Amino acid sequence: MAIPSAMKTVTNYDDYIHEPNNEDFSSIPGDKGLPLVGHSIGFYKDPYEWALKNYKKYGPVVQVRLLGSSGVLVLGPDLMEQLFLDPGRNFSSKMGFMARVATFFGNSLIMEDFEHHRHQRRILQTAFKNESLKHYTNEINKIYDRAMNEWEADANTTIPFFMYIKELLLEVAAEVP
Repeated sequence: MAIPSAMKTVTNYDDYIHEPNNEDFSSIPGDKGLPLVGHSIGFYKDPYEWALKNYKKYGPVVQVRLLGSSGVLVLGPDLMEQLFLDPGRNFSSKMGFMARVATFFGNSLIMEDFEHHRHQRRILQTAFKNESLKHYTNEINKIYDRAMNEWEADANTTIPFFMYIKELLLEVAAEVP
């Protein structure tokens, strides 16, 4: 089954972000659920049972509403592959996350799409390889050991925990290459 055209977005990276969100799900089977909460109660009570019930009633692509946000539930390995690999560039992470997490993640990797995302991900990949992570762990452990020795002098006093942890994290950020 192909993903319905109502779910497709504009794919020109320079222009799509200025397109209005497509929240007209009228061509997609399903319902909006209860007023205000939508399908939230059933979903949070038992998400697996809720998804199975919707799958049996409407099929593998269903419109949903959770806590006032409308969306589409896509079920099944073939549709998931089409959605996550997105060879036709029909789906935008940036457009999907912008309203909810842009304040926290701004222009981070999760907020990028298509070639720009792929390029940035390749740049960052070496930082998360096994050898790099082992190096970070060794360096961080050295800093923690040093901090524990310094903190031992304050063992029997009340300490400003937040300030200790904040200073420790700043040290890690500044010293770990």
